[in-house]
This record gives sequence, C-alpha cells and structure tokens, in this order.
Amino acid sequence: MTFYTLSYLSLLALCLSVCSCAPYRYPTENFIHLEDCPQKQQALSHWLYDVVPRHRCQLYPYDAGHWLMWAFFGNDDDGIFGEEPTAHFRCEQQPSFSKAAAWAWRNPMHNFCFYVIGSASRQNSELTLLRLTPSYWESCIYRPKATTVFASKGSSFYLALHGGKPFLSTRLVWSSAYETRFYIGWRCRGNFGIRFNLLGRRKVDVHD
Repeated sequence: MTFYTLSYLSLLALCLSVCSCAPYRYPTENFIHLEDCPQKQQALSHWLYDVVPRHRCQLYPYDAGHWLMWAFFGNDDDGIFGEEPTAHFRCEQQPSFSKAAAWAWRNPMHNFCFYVIGSASRQNSELTLLRLTPSYWESCIYRPKATTVFASKGSSFYLALHGGKPFLSTRLVWSSAYETRFYIGWRCRGNFGIRFNLLGRRKVDVHD
C-alpha cells in the first residue's frame, strides 16, 4: 500500500470521526426528479449521502464536519457514485460503497480541486505568458475565456494564467502513435489538476 493510499484512508477515517450530526439545510431527496432513472434515484437514497453531501447548497455555514466531507470526498458535478449522465462511469454497476470509492480514487478530492482551491464556479480568463510550437510562438495574449490545455496537436510548451492562477503544460511527440503529456496547475475551467503520461497513445484534441 502506497503512502498516498495510506494518507487518503487516514484522511477518510479522520473526516468520518469528526463528521457533524447536524441536519442538512436541504435533504438529499430534493435532488431526485421524476424523470431521473431508477439507478440515480437509488444513488441519491444511499446512506453515504447522509455522510457526504450531494451539493454544497445543502449545508449550514457552521456544519464543519459535513463541509470537510464535501470538500475531500464530495462531487458536486457528477455525484459521489458518478450517477450523473455526465460521468459515464460504470453505468451498469449499482450504487455501493465500492463504486463510490472507485469514483473517488479516479477523481480524488474533486470539490477541493474544483471549488475550494479552484474557481470552477465561474468563467476563467486566459493570459498566455508563453506558447511555443515548432511553427510559431506567442506571448502576453489575453482571452476572456480559457480554452487551452496543450498549445498544439504536436510538440509544444505552454505557460499561462487561467483565472489568474498558473498553468503549465508540455507535449512531446515521439512518433505517429506515441507522445509524452504533462501538465500541472489550474485548467481552463478553473480546477487544479496534475497529469503525467510518460508514453501514451497520441491524442489529436488540444483540449484533452
């Protein structure tokens, strides 16, 4: 078991131990709509949503325990089971603790990265500090909406401010099939992320 896994499990145990018993301002059942599929309704009725809020709007300001659970284990966008249609995650699997754990492992600390240290709740601008590709370069270019993750479909270097927060990415193309991709910082939507693929299959979308 890696240090990261131990740290994550320790944090989970700590948060569970201090989780507040305060009631939600709005019950999770309020997020169930008549048109929702049975699996989504089952997810929203799961006991885990008594511990991890479905959305931050449910919480009272003083409910520190639930705020901790929301920040480190919640997912305002896709739900803790990935039950929203936007998730495309194990659609055939019924909501369970193991499914929630798998989704959290795939998207660790979603709300923390998107809404605590991130600014995904608003549109983020893009200030390109330096964009380098084999064919051109640019610097000090401002755009009102951030759209760039990698500077081009080929080898490139990119340094920018997304919503005033730093972002760095690089792509090295080795062949028609393989490339190295790396980024760290706040992405276009305003969420913090890190990615490193030493030798991955090539992707042609610069917004991946």
